[in-house]
Amino acid sequence: MLRFLTALLRSLLLGGLLIMETQKMISSRKAIREYSGQITDNQLHEILTAANASPVAMGQYDNYRLTVIQDPATLAKMSGVYDAPTVIVVSTNNAGAPEEVSCWRNRS
Repeated sequence: MLRFLTALLRSLLLGGLLIMETQKMISSRKAIREYSGQITDNQLHEILTAANASPVAMGQYDNYRLTVIQDPATLAKMSGVYDAPTVIVVSTNNAGAPEEVSCWRNRS
């Protein structure tokens, strides 16, 4: 019983710390208007790993793609990327989206 309570307390404390850290990250976010240079391959790998670990609506992991664009000529053709050296495009295949699920509806 003591082990269970200790494990539960650790879990609650860790959960609380994770929530606090997440709230801290959200409240300290800022817009980036100028980029300091290209990210490393390791940084890109970490970003893509985190993105792939995130939840996807209805578990439809095959319906989305992450496309990394780092080619300067391609980036120059894209409006709104503001000289970002790396852009990650998230695209979805809505052909398989069930119409009755409200999260898939176009709300515009």
